[in-house]
Amino acid sequence: MTNSRFQKIFTAFRNQITGRFPDNEARLLCYLAGPLSGLLMLCLRDYGRMFAVRFHAFHSMLLTAFWATAAFALWVVEESAPWFLSTVAGEARFAWNFGFLFVWGSLLVTAYRGIPLVIVPPLHHLANQLAHRWDAHPAHPNATV
Repeated sequence: MTNSRFQKIFTAFRNQITGRFPDNEARLLCYLAGPLSGLLMLCLRDYGRMFAVRFHAFHSMLLTAFWATAAFALWVVEESAPWFLSTVAGEARFAWNFGFLFVWGSLLVTAYRGIPLVIVPPLHHLANQLAHRWDAHPAHPNATV
């Protein structure tokens, strides 16, 4: 019992000295600024080696790209359609953006807690595949040769 308590204290102390975030905070940081923070976490040597951080970084980038593409498409329809369709597209874009904020908040909470949350299954599967391939790529700075 004391060994595990000592280990937790030692790990927390080591993390403070080295400036390394705990795993749950690293997963949370992947979503904080969208694709930029995801890319940053992938490129940092300590975090790029952890599968969970790689997965959440890729998931953040893919989900943000999916959201931006759909929001742009709705904006194009809103700007180019007649007044009735323009109004419908504007309301749909508002609902899409509000829904994305809810999903983003949910992902922040579940990433911090370490709970898997599948919102868009193809994106989840693709992020999983990319996270597995990233570590094995020979050009990757963290790859072990």
